[in-house]
Amino acid sequence: MPGRSNINFLDLVYDSAVDPTLWIPLMERLADMTGGAGGWLSQLSTEDGSGCDADDPMSRVDPSWPRRYNEHFAQCNPLHQVGDPREYMRRWSPCILTDEDFIDKDELVRTEFYNDFWRPQDIHAALVVRLAARGAETATLNISRPQRRGQFDGRDIEVVRRYHPHLIRAYDLGRRVAETRDFAGDLTGVLDRSPHGLFVLADTGRLLHVNRAGAALADEDGGLSIGGGRLGASRPQDARRLQALIAAAGTADGEHRSGGSMALATPCRRRPLSVTVAPIRAGRLGLFRSGHSILVCVTDLEAGVSLPEHRLRDLFGLTPAEARVALALFEGLTPREAAARFGLSPHTINAQLAQIFEKTGTRRQSELARLMMRAAGVDLG
Repeated sequence: MPGRSNINFLDLVYDSAVDPTLWIPLMERLADMTGGAGGWLSQLSTEDGSGCDADDPMSRVDPSWPRRYNEHFAQCNPLHQVGDPREYMRRWSPCILTDEDFIDKDELVRTEFYNDFWRPQDIHAALVVRLAARGAETATLNISRPQRRGQFDGRDIEVVRRYHPHLIRAYDLGRRVAETRDFAGDLTGVLDRSPHGLFVLADTGRLLHVNRAGAALADEDGGLSIGGGRLGASRPQDARRLQALIAAAGTADGEHRSGGSMALATPCRRRPLSVTVAPIRAGRLGLFRSGHSILVCVTDLEAGVSLPEHRLRDLFGLTPAEARVALALFEGLTPREAAARFGLSPHTINAQLAQIFEKTGTRRQSELARLMMRAAGVDLG
């Protein structure tokens, strides 16, 4: 296998979808391409800035800093202070920003965050690449730069903009694949346990493997289809679009090999199926063959995220009342709104929330939401 430095960058982006450890060399490559130094793939709450975990992918970062961030600096991070989280999330969009889009540089360098958190790490500027948002949490890829290299500018943003859709797609696909991933086991079982339809194709488009959810989707009328050992779609225009995406992901030309997405309408659903096609080096899948493969992930948007009350009770030992409150918070309600929904006093809700924190080993709502997302099969990291 060639060294990581010789891997086509887009291949590295899509490989990270099935091997999260590759986010680290990915960030190193992106930092080198933009004159940066280190990188961090973060998932932070807009409510209190928390969410920095020691196991978050980080490149050239002192491993002690995540703990220090959570203990103190989350509360004074000027790049993540939000007055109204709900309004902020309504306006949120995936884009590429620098620290100067959040706060004037002269003001930033006077803050405690800059002088006591950034400066000791030799950080002067940040490039923030937005990837995803869920509830009150946002996922971003952050590239840092020391003062001697100056500020990120429009040229650096243009370098990242070329890859931004692919980074978003790989991050989203990685969350779906990671829902049932056990890195001690082989990926065939992971694919079969996934609630998403997953199809593995050869670079020629020949179907190599389909999981149970994918086979069920292909059995439906008017949507996906499998014929002649290939994945297709019932409507001609959808079939042409899908085949174009598969061809782009399977091309032998590394400079033009890329992933893509499409919506696939079906007669039995009000909302279309979400289809993501990504090139994956087959060795990363641990399946079938060497060289390149294609991973097609199909999500039923109407199915949503399932986190039944009984599952919460079994996993964490919650009472029925506590499980209902936890689910309400997971849906995005505040404790006060949960109190109104269940006809309870805020004091009662807060008491139940304290018990939920104790039983789940969490300390704040953002941590609880992250834990429940993982329990629901949505991995933000």
